Amino acid sequence: SSNNTHAVQQDDQSSYDTLNGTALHVAREPEHSFPWKLHTLLEEAEREPGFRNIVSWVQDGTAFKVHDSEAFVNTIMPNFFDQSKYESFRRQLNLYGFCRCTRGPNKGFISHPYFLKDNRKLCRNITRKGKDEGTSKSAAATSASSKLEDTVGLTASL
Repeated sequence: SSNNTHAVQQDDQSSYDTLNGTALHVAREPEHSFPWKLHTLLEEAEREPGFRNIVSWVQDGTAFKVHDSEAFVNTIMPNFFDQSKYESFRRQLNLYGFCRCTRGPNKGFISHPYFLKDNRKLCRNITRKGKDEGTSKSAAATSASSKLEDTVGLTASL
């Protein structure tokens, strides 16, 4: 009986691979990532009445803001994340290189160059920092700066 079940699973997997190729395996992975879930959460917040006053996109979809952290933790987070504390959520943001504005008119805005309202696929470019990279803003800024230099250098050499 178990051999028969295994064969069915194999057949399902084979047809799955045949129909979709290997690209779908790559596409499935980001759906489990923190940035992908966060993007989904913000899409849901756009559609659900009453959620926009808790969390929403801001700055024409280039950033988001948690307006009510207590309601966010109690009402929204359990549906999308394993974390149960706002500090754990913020730690995840840091690990994935999100930046938080701490003063001025945009205080509380959270952004990432690859986290944009109308382009969820860009989330695939957001990677979690390794343990050796740390979570300091200067390390992230240095990394972004060197990537920019590499890009500029590459463009100049073409």
